[in-house]
Amino acid sequence: MRSFLAKDKGELIGAVEREHRCVIEIKETTEKQQDDEDDSDELSSLSDYEEDVDEDDETIGTPEGKKVIWKLGNIEEEEADILVCSVGSNLNLSIGAIARAMSQLAGPALQDALIKATANNHLRPGEVVHTIPGNLPCNHAVFLCVLPILQTLLWKCFDEASQLGWCSIALPLIGTGTLNFPHDVAVQVMVDEAIRHSNTYPNSPIEEFRFIVHGEDKEGISAFEEKFRHFKEENQRRCLVPRMPQTGHTNRRRKETPIFPGPRCTKVLIGDVAVEVVKGDITKESSDGIISLVREDLQMKHGNLSAAIANASGNAVQEELTAKFPHPSGSAVTTSAGDMAAKCIIHMVVASGNKRHLLKCVQAALKEAHSLDLKSVFHSSYW
Repeated sequence: MRSFLAKDKGELIGAVEREHRCVIEIKETTEKQQDDEDDSDELSSLSDYEEDVDEDDETIGTPEGKKVIWKLGNIEEEEADILVCSVGSNLNLSIGAIARAMSQLAGPALQDALIKATANNHLRPGEVVHTIPGNLPCNHAVFLCVLPILQTLLWKCFDEASQLGWCSIALPLIGTGTLNFPHDVAVQVMVDEAIRHSNTYPNSPIEEFRFIVHGEDKEGISAFEEKFRHFKEENQRRCLVPRMPQTGHTNRRRKETPIFPGPRCTKVLIGDVAVEVVKGDITKESSDGIISLVREDLQMKHGNLSAAIANASGNAVQEELTAKFPHPSGSAVTTSAGDMAAKCIIHMVVASGNKRHLLKCVQAALKEAHSLDLKSVFHSSYW
């Protein structure tokens, strides 16, 4: 080898040509041409991504080289680093088909570990904890207590897996049970948020996002098939768009992104409805409507929110409410907005702080807003 490499350029090329019975042609390359070739290689790699990542009908690849996969199966039998399961606030793993199946396979150690991992044997809505897996085929089990904002739940699970340093996370179809999301909406949110997490945190250790659908969940299967088919069709259309010619060498290296840079999402889409978190004074918002609350006596004096709205709207609103007395708890009453910029106020009639009762009140207010064809509604997080 040493004597072979010691030959001058001509002898070296001749030796290779004789050895392999080929002709070698040498072209001089200028620095500019080399830069253009580098650009071409990089564009080619992007093209390769577009062609190669969609390995089958159940897999979507992201530009960061990660995979989003859906598959038929039982979540408790999936071999992944992280298995996700929803659980009630009381942590009882015998309630719910998925929790029960995971508990039976894992053994009693899983229920014990879940209780030890939580404060006061309780999970708040939206809270996520991880435990040992027991006999489950994973490294950690992640439990979540559901809340209506599905995107937040998913990001908390993805962040938990990232912080633990694992490469694969498997989730069942979330949101179609207690939260009552339509299957197509839940699937769209789950897939979109997995892709968005990959885009936002390319350095996250997660390499595979897996969504496990039970074989008897026909609506779930159909929704995933349609979502993945639509995604691939859109990707193919993007591939057909001609690229702009390159005018020079540019540095396309991806900017390094910290895995957890801080607060992320203040606006999410659920179907064609936008839900946005805005910091401000609800009494000064100019919108079609704002949502407030009153007790069964319909008096705007209970709670800081109702009192603030009463002060900003003037006496006319309270007079309208008094004229509509009585009204059953769990319902909604609409009045004008008085001196405020909003067009109307929807008052939830609240009797207690029970979670189910409050959910009923919020649903009544949103149905009222829908019946009035309101396009924008503000709801305070502070009652």
